[in-house]
Amino acid sequence: MKKFALLFFLLTIFCCIFAFGILNGRNSGTANDNNELEGKWTSEVQGVTFTFSSDNFSVSSPNPNYWYKGTVELKANSSPKQLKLKIKESGIPQYAGKTSLAIYKIEGDQLTLAANQPGHPTPPPSFEETSGAVVFVLTKQK
Repeated sequence: MKKFALLFFLLTIFCCIFAFGILNGRNSGTANDNNELEGKWTSEVQGVTFTFSSDNFSVSSPNPNYWYKGTVELKANSSPKQLKLKIKESGIPQYAGKTSLAIYKIEGDQLTLAANQPGHPTPPPSFEETSGAVVFVLTKQK
């Protein structure tokens, strides 16, 4: 009976540690980055506005054809941090249904985001426009 009780106790402890590890790993970095990205970010130079709300994003601009709506997934544990922007709707019809891979960094109220063209299979290697990515420097709106 003592062996059974000890085995049960150890199994219970193991399950608790395992569950805590899974739940902690699932949220590590992501919840904080979702909170950091949440809201409206604008670029005065390009006139573009990115809005992040939970798992959704939208992009608007003065050009009536340059807009996007979709879902966003974070890969915050990578270096640099990465985004998957899954485009559901767009002013450019051929981009609807495609994914744009991006990298980002947040420094204070400034978000720097480099994104490849929707459908490109890899994220940009750097925040330089020479890598073929479009780079946005955005300021968080209060």
